[in-house]
Amino acid sequence: MMIKKENLEKFMENLESAQWMGLELSCCKLIAEALSYPKAIPNEYWYSIDYNQFDNLFYLTLKLPQKKFTKKEMRQIQDEIAKRIMEELANPSYIRIYPNITTAAAFNYFSLFHALALLNIPEWKIDIPTPEQNFEYNLAYGLFKLDDRSKEFEKYGYYICNQHDWAMNHLKEELTEKK
Repeated sequence: MMIKKENLEKFMENLESAQWMGLELSCCKLIAEALSYPKAIPNEYWYSIDYNQFDNLFYLTLKLPQKKFTKKEMRQIQDEIAKRIMEELANPSYIRIYPNITTAAAFNYFSLFHALALLNIPEWKIDIPTPEQNFEYNLAYGLFKLDDRSKEFEKYGYYICNQHDWAMNHLKEELTEKK
């Protein structure tokens, strides 16, 4: 494993802190960006990670050694995170279901689904469990299907609740055919 188990668990716990853009979602985006290059990951990519305003957030958040990873290593990191997200979706350990508040858990589930989208894992590779046990999961999964990894976030601030609202508005437009 590239990521130590205890570090991956802390990553997951923080990832499910919905409502705001955590470093965890930024890491997912950075991993997908690294894997998007057709050949080797260029030095410019590593330069931007080493010297950006977040002070090496990629290495610090995942508690990884500060080195230039190969595409194979980045793919392994991506796979480890995606696998753990899918395990968490199947059997939540950090999501709290509140009896009268459905949006809180929906945000938590959506945060996990959004991380999968940011990791840029092809949908056919995602083995998403389909628990029928709760409305929150089903709502978040429906919004995940609409998640376009929008660039709007960077302009207005990256809040999961904003993405949730945009997806809900998009769904409303599709259902009512009104814009």
